[in-house]
Amino acid sequence: MLCARKLVVKLFIGAVALTLAFSGLALTDDNELRKELEEIYAKREKAIRDKNFAYLKFHLADDYTEKGQDGTIQNRQQADEEADRLYPMFEEVHEYSLKIDSIKAGENNEIIVETSDNGEFSFSGPDGRLHKLKGKGRQRDSWIRTQQGLKIKFHETLESVVEVDGKLIN
Repeated sequence: MLCARKLVVKLFIGAVALTLAFSGLALTDDNELRKELEEIYAKREKAIRDKNFAYLKFHLADDYTEKGQDGTIQNRQQADEEADRLYPMFEEVHEYSLKIDSIKAGENNEIIVETSDNGEFSFSGPDGRLHKLKGKGRQRDSWIRTQQGLKIKFHETLESVVEVDGKLIN
């Protein structure tokens, strides 16, 4: 009886030790993932400040889709076409900041990242005049790991407030 109890205690201690070891590995993996995503978002923030908008496409998966605040869905080709039309209009980035609000595991090995951003820009309007745009928003990105690294599979605008020349437009 005493031997059986000692065996149970040893097994219990072993199980606890293994659990702690594996949870330590998971925590290390989470920290590494957070660091990797923080580096990616820092580069994306810098790309916007430097008007290197083409860099933003680098992180999009082939089957990327996005959902606007109004519920409109666009596939990768539509999103690229819209970006190619809008990005050249930006003349100057006066300020821009991007912050990661949360990172959590999603379904099917996806990583869900919620961010908030705000910025102030000058752009050439269709009228040929220079306009000032101020905006802030919240977004949710679903990332997947591919052979080419982390890629955004789905982007959703959760909140967006935009002013052009001091007038709210949304």
